[in-house]
Amino acid sequence: MVTRERNSPEATATAHAHGVLGRLWHWRRSLSPVLVTAAAVVYFAGFSLFRQNWTSLLIFLPILVVAAWAGRLRSFALTWIPLAVFLDAFARLRALADNTGIPIHHTAVLEIERHLFFGTVPTVWLQNHYTIPKHFRWYDYAATLMHWSHFVMPILILFILWLRFPALFRKYALAFVILTTIVLDIYFLCPAAPPWLAAKEGYLPHVARPMVDVALQVNRNLFGSVYTTIGASNDVAAMPSLHASYPFLMFVMLWPVSRKLGLLGLAYFIAMSLSLVYLGEHYVTDILAAMLCVLLARWIALALDRRLPALPARREIREIADDSVNVETPAPVHVQ
Repeated sequence: MVTRERNSPEATATAHAHGVLGRLWHWRRSLSPVLVTAAAVVYFAGFSLFRQNWTSLLIFLPILVVAAWAGRLRSFALTWIPLAVFLDAFARLRALADNTGIPIHHTAVLEIERHLFFGTVPTVWLQNHYTIPKHFRWYDYAATLMHWSHFVMPILILFILWLRFPALFRKYALAFVILTTIVLDIYFLCPAAPPWLAAKEGYLPHVARPMVDVALQVNRNLFGSVYTTIGASNDVAAMPSLHASYPFLMFVMLWPVSRKLGLLGLAYFIAMSLSLVYLGEHYVTDILAAMLCVLLARWIALALDRRLPALPARREIREIADDSVNVETPAPVHVQ
């Protein structure tokens, strides 16, 4: 009886189907890193006609080295290569966001700011009390350094989570991508002048740009070199503030799992916000809008994450088998 069941057409078909699924899964795991890498190469090669400077991609080189050392090149291909493409595409699209023909908002955000602070613009107040033209204090350098940390810190946080905390990394990466996309959409729909540009156009009293002045003092080519490296800038990609968005994302994502790390994120967010307002790069209103975008992105990311297979909370840095996808290969079914 058992022999007939094992040799029945239904049992044979089931075993064959599972064999096919197993082979397809094997090919999927084997080829997916190659296909992702090839698609990224095509993308970057195609855009090399428009941009020859790929220095910004060097930030991913240490991650590649660590991935090779840890035996996680497959995870690197499936995670960091798509992320590099996404960030490069964001930089390109952000540079186009002021070419849509939509009028630049010089007064809308400014009026909100004045209503919030009873007729005072915090940037103007701070610079009137603390900025000395052509004479820089320690806080000018600190604020400039804080502003520029934006180009490294978000990737560093993602990298640390990727190394040790797969479940939190996936939530964080989803929120990061969704947040960046939301902010980019608003840049297209609502180009807004930051305080320094509003002052330049006559909508505010004189507002200095200590960040630029400090960079010129350190090295006359430094400011231009940095922004050439990260891609074409956009002076009216100001509301909401992406510089404030990433630190606040750090706070809201880490607070539920670690109070200490959450407080560290909050301190970073406050320091970044003060720096942005003092430097004349953003209004407080830009920062408040950024906070709302972060909360929306977090809600969407957590909703999506709940629909995906569970990931381990913690992992070893070096592992023989790369389980970045964390979905087990279908086991062969023994038909009785």
